Order: sequence, then structure tokens, then C-alpha cells
Amino acid sequence: MISLLKKMEPTIDLDAYQSLYEHALTGIIFFDPSGVILQVNPRACEIMGQKKEDMIFKTLNEFTHINDQGIDAEIFLKLQRRELNSYITERKLIKGFSQVIHGKISYSRIDDVLGGLKYVVGFLEDVSQQVQMENDKENMMRKLFQSSKLASLGQLASGVGHEINNPLAIINGHIELLELKIKKDEYSKMDMLNHIQKQKIAVSRIANVVNGLRSYSCENDVEVVKIDMHEVIDTVLDMLYAVFEKANVHIIKEYSKGNFWVLGNFNKFEQVITHLLTNAKDATENKKRRVIVIKTMVDNDVGVIKIADNGTGMTKEVQEKVFDTFFTTKEVGKGCGLGLGIVKNIVEASGGSIDLISQLQMGATICIKLPLLKISFESLLKIVKPRMKGRVLVVDDEFEIRNYLGDQLSNMGFEVDIAEDGQAGFDLVLKHSYKYVFADLLMPIMDGEEMIKKIKKLPNFDGKIFIITGLVERIGSEISMFSDGCLMKPFDHPKIFNLLAKFEKK
Repeated sequence: MISLLKKMEPTIDLDAYQSLYEHALTGIIFFDPSGVILQVNPRACEIMGQKKEDMIFKTLNEFTHINDQGIDAEIFLKLQRRELNSYITERKLIKGFSQVIHGKISYSRIDDVLGGLKYVVGFLEDVSQQVQMENDKENMMRKLFQSSKLASLGQLASGVGHEINNPLAIINGHIELLELKIKKDEYSKMDMLNHIQKQKIAVSRIANVVNGLRSYSCENDVEVVKIDMHEVIDTVLDMLYAVFEKANVHIIKEYSKGNFWVLGNFNKFEQVITHLLTNAKDATENKKRRVIVIKTMVDNDVGVIKIADNGTGMTKEVQEKVFDTFFTTKEVGKGCGLGLGIVKNIVEASGGSIDLISQLQMGATICIKLPLLKISFESLLKIVKPRMKGRVLVVDDEFEIRNYLGDQLSNMGFEVDIAEDGQAGFDLVLKHSYKYVFADLLMPIMDGEEMIKKIKKLPNFDGKIFIITGLVERIGSEISMFSDGCLMKPFDHPKIFNLLAKFEKK
């Protein structure tokens, strides 16, 4: 019966296989076990811009761009050892004499009758167009994201002056009260601490506004770190406080008690929350009582943010399109410019998800779910703090800043030296061995940049150098090429600690 079935099996003659090989739309290359090209079909020659005789007895490495050379050696070794039966790789190839293309190659083993490797067949495709489309898409998304930041500034501008002037008035008022009480000798320790605490809160409000605006001006800030989503939301609310107050929008916050730490980019999530809150504000425009509820929940490994409004809601048709790129229901010139499609991309890039629940005239709720990070700042502090030892140098022409930073570093366990300009700082580096050097950029006699360059040239210096600056435009420029990190003004103990913890753990 078996022999009969075999006789009934359809067969394909060699001419058919040869025709398939010659007219295939995919390049086909036969290699010997070491990677030497034995045969190529016409399509492979067309893709590579080479004649058949110019490819045979050479390796594909000879037609590979210099940045991608050396890929095949390991692949063929693993194919020989049977660690791989097939493998797909992409690389830049040289077509003809100089044209660079993107090639996708799928390798497969062809064994002899004894099971040994006889040939390797490679299927070659030119994927240059697909790669270019992906690059164009990434560039478009980057530009669109940057444009959205600029548009978002319009929403923030009306509130910034209010948000800075109010806390400044608070600070000034408490300073005047302190001065008056000290002159009259009518103060107690608790009274002074109360005035100082209220000033600290006001300073924090100003710092949040400045940091928020700084994030909008950074085009290429893509650092992914541990961030507190409650802090992100509060920062945005501080910036938008005057906007919501002027529009008579009532904000209700319901935060979970647990830590809401996630891995992501603070600036991008800041803009996500800005957009969602601005959307919610606009949706309530025709309501007598305008309410936005921000609720967070922490459940095992997932953190949830819900932003609900009592606005006009959405139809099912709008809900189906709302996450599409460029889709909007707003008039030209309204809104912050950051579409929900880009919001979704940012959330998903951090391993999260975003959903919308809405009914017409019943408001809308946006639900964001993000994977949580479990390590708290306090637990990290317990792990790293005992290891903070060594000699540290602080160089800054501002007396209060260098003394404050010096005190913080001393409390962490470091031996601290202080200098008021770049020349004095450099002289100390010549005399002592420093684990860390903190340097301001704008200083008299010798600025921070010149001092750092001179220190880097010293053969025996093996410490880390951090710049202290409030000049956001310098971050990401040449400064990052010769420093090991940056301490952005204004800074506090957690910021100093987090910067050093990266190096203390190593």
C-alpha cells in the first residue's frame, strides 16, 4: 500500500525547481558551511547590483557595510554546530560600488544524507523601503511630539505668572514677619520653624513650575528612570492651577496610599497628564459646575490613573477613532496639540495601557494602567547610604549653594572640600584625590567648563565629575561629553542622593 501511495504522489521535475530558482522574487544564495558563496540567482544579483561571477567564491561579509561586518562568522559557526537550524538577520549592504541598502537575510541548513551540514541557503530581501518608512515615522512622531510641547506652552502661559508671583508673595510676607518679630524680640523656635516651613512650601511650588517649563523646552530628553506618578500629576496641577481656577474647574484628587513608582520619562508623562487634564477641562466648557476627578489605585504590580470629567462625553463613532494619530474633534488652534494617539504611544512604551469609557452627555473617563516598580526611595537609601564614603569637592561661586551642597554631602558621610571658583577648585584637585567633583558652569577667574577639561587631562584623576547648572540648553550638548552627570538647580537631598546612588552601587 505504501509503495502504491508513493507512486500516486505528485512529483515536480528539476526543470520546475530551476525555473523557480531563476525567477524567484527573492534573492537566493547558496553558501558552503564556512560562508563562501557557491551560487546566486538573478534576483540576488539584482538586489546586490553585482554580476554573478563577481559574487561567487566570496563571502557576504565582503558586500556588507563596515558598521555591520562580522555578523556572519558567529551565525555560520552556530549553524555548523547545530546550535541553529535557521536564523534571520538584517544589515546594511553595499549595492554596486557605493549605494547602501538594508538587507534582510534568512539562513537555513541543508544537510547531507548523513545529517552533516552540506550547504547553507540564504534568502535575501531588500527592505530599504520599509526601513526608510519606519525611520520617517519615528522622525514624524518626534517632530509631532515636539510640536505638541510648544502648543502645550500656550495652555500653561496664562498660569505661570500667577503660579510664581503668588508663592513669591508668600515668601516675602513671611520674611517680613520674621524680620519684624526678630527686631521686636517676639519670636519662639516653633514660630520661626513655622515661617520657614511655609516658605519651603512656596519655594517648592516655584521649583515645580520652573521644572515643568524646563521639560517642555527639552527636545531630546528621553531618559528613562524611576518616577513617582503622584509627583508627575502634582507638578502638572501646580502649573495648571491658575488655568483651572480662572475657568472655575473644580479638581478632586483621590490618591492611593501606596507608592506609585514606574519606569518612564518624567517629562513625557508630564505632558500626557497635561493633555488629558486640558481635554477634560475643554469637555466641561458648557457645564455650570465643572468637575475633574483624578483617582489613583495601586494593586499588586499595577498602578492605575483615572481622569474623569462631567463633560459632554463622546459618541461611539468618536470613541473608535479617538486614539488614531492626528484625530481631533477640536477647532484649529484649540487644545494642547498632543493627540491621544501619541499619548497612547507614550503609555505603551512604558509597558502600560490606556482605555476610554464615555457616554454622550455623561462625561468621559480615561484609564491608564502602568507596571509598578516596588523599590521605594527609603529602602534604596538603606541599601546604599552606608557605602557613601570618600573625599568630595564642591566648586561654586554662590556661597549659599556650595555650603548647602557641602552640608548635604557631609551628612551622607563624605569628607567635603569647597572652592569658590574654577582656579581654586583645580588647585585643590592637584593636591588631593577626589572621588567626586561637583562644578558650577558660570564662575569667575576660571569657569566650570575650562576647569573640568583641565581636570580630565590629569593622568592620575579617576574620579567622577558632575556639573551643577540651571541652564537647560547646555544639557545634552558638549557638556555631557566630558562630565559624568548633572545636578539641575534647584536640587534637594533626594536629587543629590539619586545622582550618586548610580555610581555608589557599582
